[in-house]
Amino acid sequence: MKCYLRPEARAELNDATWHYERAREDLGDEFIEDFLLAITEIEETPARWPEVEPGVRRFRMSRFPYALIYRVLSDSIDVVAIAHQSRREGYWRDRLT
Repeated sequence: MKCYLRPEARAELNDATWHYERAREDLGDEFIEDFLLAITEIEETPARWPEVEPGVRRFRMSRFPYALIYRVLSDSIDVVAIAHQSRREGYWRDRLT
């Protein structure tokens, strides 16, 4: 299955990438590499990762304090948020409607 990012998730990805790139040159690229690894793992086995609520799963990135929040649909994977782990839990819920 193929992952698709909602516009809000894409904005979170861009914000995090710029944040890390400003912190240290090439750290933004390393963040993107970790993100792409996460996407690959989710696409290969989408049901493997724990549900945070019915139908919504969370994949924690290995190196950075972010999690991908996603839903498995019939023909694709809907990435709802790329959430920093210190953000309020469930802030992305309104994106599910």
